[in-house]
Amino acid sequence: KNRIDEVLSIVRLTNDANRPVKGFSLGMKQRLGIAAAILGNPELLILDEPTNGLDPSGIHEIRDLIKNMPKQYGITVLISSHLLSEIDQIATEVGIITKGNIIYQDSIEKLRNKARPKIAIKVEEMDKAKALLLTKGILFEKQENRLISENANDEIVAKSISILASANISIYRVEEKRKSLEEIFLELTNGGGIGHAGGSAS
Repeated sequence: KNRIDEVLSIVRLTNDANRPVKGFSLGMKQRLGIAAAILGNPELLILDEPTNGLDPSGIHEIRDLIKNMPKQYGITVLISSHLLSEIDQIATEVGIITKGNIIYQDSIEKLRNKARPKIAIKVEEMDKAKALLLTKGILFEKQENRLISENANDEIVAKSISILASANISIYRVEEKRKSLEEIFLELTNGGGIGHAGGSAS
């Protein structure tokens, strides 16, 4: 009982302490559930789909709460979720399970780095532009209505633009395309079967 006020403060329900729970929103009920789980002052808190069914405001509240708990209260939070976009925004470490086996476990940053960004250039006269760049030792591939490079760094991009502009080839757009966590997940699991992602904030 002596921790009730403390945990209500942690989940930001102090002002609603005397309200009937039946009047709580789903997001408030989720936070109340977390408050009950941390009454015993655990070192590890395990949450299954903590943002499931919440509206954007509720998702934002739960996300902020989870991200702050390790820093402010020293609690490691383990999240089990299929919502990879949420894992991407919350977790510091991530594990991917498929068909009952852990196939990846490392920092979220290293997982993101598995997706090398592609450079896409939309130009006039694509065939002419591709051939011209190739004569300068710069390889781009045609994909739909763009020239794509998987290995272009800033220096190569700048050089490519300069070459194309000098040849009076119109450049309509230059953009970086990076794979989403979902795309990386599908590649790691070969796109098949049922996968599951878990993340921990610590």
